[in-house]
Amino acid sequence: MRRIPARTRFRLMILIQEWMQGHSRDAEVGDARRLALVALSSTAYRDRERARVAAVDEANRRRDPSIEPIRPVPRGALTLTFVGFLLGAAGIVPLLNQGTITRRSAPLFSAEEWMIPAGMLALISIALLAWLEPLRARGRIYHGGWEAAGYLVPGSILVGFPIYQAVFALDDIRDPEGWTRVIAGSLMMCGAGVWAILLWRRGRASDAAGLLLEHHDPLAGLTRRTDAEEIYVALDAWWEREAQRQLDARPESLEAAAALALEWLANNGVRVRLKKGTALTRGVPAARWREPRG
Repeated sequence: MRRIPARTRFRLMILIQEWMQGHSRDAEVGDARRLALVALSSTAYRDRERARVAAVDEANRRRDPSIEPIRPVPRGALTLTFVGFLLGAAGIVPLLNQGTITRRSAPLFSAEEWMIPAGMLALISIALLAWLEPLRARGRIYHGGWEAAGYLVPGSILVGFPIYQAVFALDDIRDPEGWTRVIAGSLMMCGAGVWAILLWRRGRASDAAGLLLEHHDPLAGLTRRTDAEEIYVALDAWWEREAQRQLDARPESLEAAAALALEWLANNGVRVRLKKGTALTRGVPAARWREPRG
């Protein structure tokens, strides 16, 4: 069987974990086909979502032109999420060696010099994460996203770090102006930490309401469920186009990825329903790669 690249295996693993969040413990061969198809392309997941959103917006506008379109996922939303976390870390790292017990390594900046920039970076970091929160809450950042508990990490660090500074790192500050800068930066950093904790509380409510799984619903955002077939037809057309492209370009890779998807589903306790003579991908026309009906 054709060897599957590591990046495809990784994408397939993520997709299977996401699939298991929103489905029962039963699967069909068609599920493995679709998982394999999306895993083989770095853009397929995003392209399908665009096709779905376009179909939902079109159906909604036909019912009521005043309905707001679905908010698109910004390009690089996952990258922006990482940037948000990194900005917070960038404010703290230059101060980490400040006030260590041995004092063998000096910090890049003193607390007087860096606490205000660190506090500003912390606020920008959490503001960026807050802007992305509606997308995270609906599972629209990277295959279902991450749970709100992730906010507790920057929140606890940003609240705790000024306390660490006060206990270990501020013995040598004698200048009142230096104290003013340190206190101002500490307040900004603590404020950012409290903001992150509030995001956790808000996000926890969204997660409990099941919004994180909304991305599994192809009809999410549709105002009239009677228009569901229109959405399914549009997604059927997308699957057919993408399947034809993959079947023409690399049929062996698609077959191997589908077989691996079946194996991993079974290993995760999913019961795969196999009918006698069912093919994975070979001989399956693109027209049969359809969006599953809910």
